[in-house]
Amino acid sequence: SGTQAGDAVKMRSVLNTFAWDQSRQSPLYLGSVKANVGHGGSASGVTALIKVLLMMRKTRIPPHCGVKGKINSSFPSDLDKRQVRIALEGEAEWSPPKGNKRRALVNNFSAAGGNTGLLLEDAPKTAIDNSPQSDQRSHHVVVLSARSAQSLQQNLRALADFVKTNPSPDLLPRLAYTTTARRLHHSRRAAIVASDIPQLEGLLLEKAKTVSDIVPKTTPALGFLFTGQGAQQTAMARGLYESFSSFRDDLNNMDYIAQGQGFSSIIPLIDGTVQIHDLSPTVIQLGTCIIQMALAGFWKSIGLQPSYVLDHSLGDYAALHIAGVLSIADTIYLAGYRATLLEARCPQDTHSMIAVKSAVSELKPIVASGLMKVACINGTNETVLSGESGALDEACEQLSRQELKFTRLNLPYAFHSAQVEPILDELERASRCVQFCQPVIPVVSPLLKAVVAGSDNTVSIGPEYIRRHCREAVDFWGAVNAAQGHGLMIDGTVTIEIGAHPILSALVKSVLGQGIAPYASLRRNEDVFKTLSETLAALHLSGLPIDWNEYHRDFTASHKVLELPRYNWDLANYWIQDEGDWCLHRGAQGIPQAEQRNTRLSPAVQKIITEKVDTEHALIVSEASLQDEELLPVCRDHRVSGLILCPSSLYADIAYTLASHLLVAHKPEWVSESLSLDICDMAVEKALVVQPEESHVFRAEMDLQWGTRHGTMQVYSVDASGQRRELHAECNVVLERSEAWRGEWQRQLYLIHRRMEQLRKGLDLGVTHKLRRSLAYKLFSSVVEYGPRYQGLDEVVFDSEGLEATATVRLQSVAEKYALNPFWCDSIGHLTGFVMNSSASPDLAEHVFVNHGWRSMRTTEKLSPDEVYQTYVKMQPVGDTGSLFAGDVYLLRNNAIVAVFGSITFQKVPRRVLEMLLPRPKNGAMPKRVIQAASVPARNVRKVDDESSKLAQVVKVIASEIGITPDKLPEDTPFADFGVDSLMSLTIIGSIRETTGLDAPPFLLET
Repeated sequence: SGTQAGDAVKMRSVLNTFAWDQSRQSPLYLGSVKANVGHGGSASGVTALIKVLLMMRKTRIPPHCGVKGKINSSFPSDLDKRQVRIALEGEAEWSPPKGNKRRALVNNFSAAGGNTGLLLEDAPKTAIDNSPQSDQRSHHVVVLSARSAQSLQQNLRALADFVKTNPSPDLLPRLAYTTTARRLHHSRRAAIVASDIPQLEGLLLEKAKTVSDIVPKTTPALGFLFTGQGAQQTAMARGLYESFSSFRDDLNNMDYIAQGQGFSSIIPLIDGTVQIHDLSPTVIQLGTCIIQMALAGFWKSIGLQPSYVLDHSLGDYAALHIAGVLSIADTIYLAGYRATLLEARCPQDTHSMIAVKSAVSELKPIVASGLMKVACINGTNETVLSGESGALDEACEQLSRQELKFTRLNLPYAFHSAQVEPILDELERASRCVQFCQPVIPVVSPLLKAVVAGSDNTVSIGPEYIRRHCREAVDFWGAVNAAQGHGLMIDGTVTIEIGAHPILSALVKSVLGQGIAPYASLRRNEDVFKTLSETLAALHLSGLPIDWNEYHRDFTASHKVLELPRYNWDLANYWIQDEGDWCLHRGAQGIPQAEQRNTRLSPAVQKIITEKVDTEHALIVSEASLQDEELLPVCRDHRVSGLILCPSSLYADIAYTLASHLLVAHKPEWVSESLSLDICDMAVEKALVVQPEESHVFRAEMDLQWGTRHGTMQVYSVDASGQRRELHAECNVVLERSEAWRGEWQRQLYLIHRRMEQLRKGLDLGVTHKLRRSLAYKLFSSVVEYGPRYQGLDEVVFDSEGLEATATVRLQSVAEKYALNPFWCDSIGHLTGFVMNSSASPDLAEHVFVNHGWRSMRTTEKLSPDEVYQTYVKMQPVGDTGSLFAGDVYLLRNNAIVAVFGSITFQKVPRRVLEMLLPRPKNGAMPKRVIQAASVPARNVRKVDDESSKLAQVVKVIASEIGITPDKLPEDTPFADFGVDSLMSLTIIGSIRETTGLDAPPFLLET
């Protein structure tokens, strides 16, 4: 109640119930949580519950430290005689009595009139098996989560400290149970798979360095992939059978049904008592089907429900059952009867199968010859052929002549070939005895190359489908494309392969790429719990709901909740200290303004306008004037067509400066972790032109997300009031560990060295050329004029036809301090522009290649003018237009790669279009046309004639550029219908200006 009067009423109620007189023998302890932590308001009830639970765990009753003076005088004076105890001084012992339980009543009143009472008692004592072999699982999943990246990072480190200081043989399984089944899971997650405590500790610390996993807001679609032939092995799924009662019960029940239908038991395939080559085809094929049904049932039992099923060959039967088309009994009957027919009617080894690394189109000669037929289309370059065994050698010779890679498959039957034709009629008759239902979840059918859903009445699955499925080719590639077209298999989709070894997963990725995430149920020659744990960890991180209690149900020895380190809150101090003296001073001078803090970070980051930081991200806005005496030389020494332009390397320096400032100021621990900055996806939207006589202010705005370690930056001009005018450039900033870069570069280093050596050897053969600095930059000046401090290329060896070059680079000394020196970065990238604009192509007379940005800029050490560097680049066309080229620039020092500027892109632009893209100087003017004098009376006629003539010239220019005659250019047809895009439009405008002298606007052809 919070009042003494209210407490007195409560005391009277409690005593009237539990100690109404002095006859009580055992002590009755009374207490309140308010006297320990204050009034909790709406949290007072749960706070009291927590206090009682802690008292039961610690077997102690803490004193009421908030009672500093005399206790409430309204309480009865005979509390001691009634055996009532209130802990005021020191702790009181509260151990469980022998043969009995402790009990406590927690009562809570609310201001709204609520009255809640909870009666607590000691839990039943359970026998826990402490033997080290009680939990046989070799690998375990340990998960943690948090609401912010910083909290998750601290939670990981705290758990690493915990496991280091708590060695115990049963710690790992109990830790896995506690963190998975007994915890709520937040959106930021980490999942670790470990086999022992030392490994777990190392993985926790490693994960703490790269926290970034965030569960998607929407649960991804889940598909079950049912493997076909070729994955069977001795003792299939034995680990699951021995460890999980639900899987074992399902499999035993289905084996019982199979024996009731007259088939042999499939248990020898599972327990390994018989080698697989000694088992009959019926046991192998029926056993594979039953194992797949039980395996799919296992995944469903732990909460994973498929959104669709996709099968391959034999896997179709189990897939149809999971989709609701066939019952368990009918599925077992069809799969078993089909296998029995194969044994009885189709002699083994009369036909064979070959897996070929080739597209179907390349196999037309061998198919047309009749030697082999297509049995499976698994991907764009994955095809399986089948045919008579007698023709196998000849077929292999023909494939060898075509230089195609192939593998003979060791199978007793060539499925989906002429070998199975003797059983088709009887298989179809048997299929008419079973009931086919509409699928409850979509079936992606490789036979139909379509998705069969319950609402689709145009396609049905029945006896004819079973017949065709047995004989016709499996078009797995077509099925995956159909699923993609229906939106089932898209980026972010998760699949679980239902089989003894993942085969379809690789096929799916070959079709759909990296956007899909396939996982395995079992792997050949790998411990079952290693495979399961890795898959469960990945599924948990993807956001799929997992019933961890069901997963741990059979491992009762691990069902003990551990007391783990507390959650690490993202604590921040929001207290604002008042600086005044609470006095009003009449006639006093105004409060003196605080001295403005100097926030200049570099010549390009002269002032910080905004800096907002919270637990999720940081926002920073900087401002700079191009007329700054340190910044102006960066632009003044970089001229294009006579205009002073801001180089794109300056934008990289700004991004590097702002990101580094945020890290040092707000994430110093990341700096110590050797995280490196990748300035990536740079796109220059509009050239920033410098007019030395005019003031020009620009700003850079960066938003850096702490959780993903990813940021974005925009550079834009502002007017005098600070309003945005024009966007000039934008890029991304990513924080990554440079060790991964170095590992990737090391694998490429020998190739770079080889190409550099070949270019230098080409000098002796006359196929490459060498230029010194002065001549190289003189050639460069036809496109860009670089001042002395930009001229870092000391010597260039290049192949003009192959668009390949290497150079020696000596960076020029610069007095100004930059985080990522724009003079030096530009010098490193000069090789790309030199290769593109100094080639032997005759197009360069009319065209120029302009930098379009880059994909990544990664450096692992500070650049220095005291070092000698080498650079290498190979420019290659991008797309089919021939107007876009890209290349990676490698920077080497002492024969080691220290920086890579990835995918620097150049766009081919007509020279006259480049002049149009660049703004004209303020004092520039269009050239005046000289018009001959005419007699006054003819003035009006001449004006009309001039306008008509100019219009005709404009029409002629447009028609010529498009490639048609002027009479084929109707007035009401949009120019886009003739293929006029934005670049071609600028070309036409340039021709109009040159031919007619008219100042045609760039948007003339947009209508």
